Amino acid sequence: MCISSEIYENQVKRRPGCTKIIVLCLYRFSHPHVRSRLEKLMGSNVVSLTDRGYMQRLQERILEDYAQNMCKRIATRQAEEMERVKNLVLIGKIPLEHAPPEMANHPVMLIEMYCNKLISERRAKVY
Repeated sequence: MCISSEIYENQVKRRPGCTKIIVLCLYRFSHPHVRSRLEKLMGSNVVSLTDRGYMQRLQERILEDYAQNMCKRIATRQAEEMERVKNLVLIGKIPLEHAPPEMANHPVMLIEMYCNKLISERRAKVY
């Protein structure tokens, strides 16, 4: 897993009689974004490419960082979806009976329940 790489198409080399393409992948550890991410993940911007333990720790931390970011994105999307459903209920596109349970204490829902209670009491008196 590389942190940052640039593949140069003009540096693709072919060996005579070989069908494989060798692509040179150059790592830019001096790039500001890469350097800041290394400092965030490992606490230092010094890279030890030949140290297997260092590279394994780096890989673990990259995967942990990715998992944390993914959880944040999922939580954000769930919150946005809940807001979308609430807005659809308030607009009237979704009936109040099908509103999510999180909206039980919403003022519109409380007023709706109160009004339904009053209506049912008045209907009971009439009959």
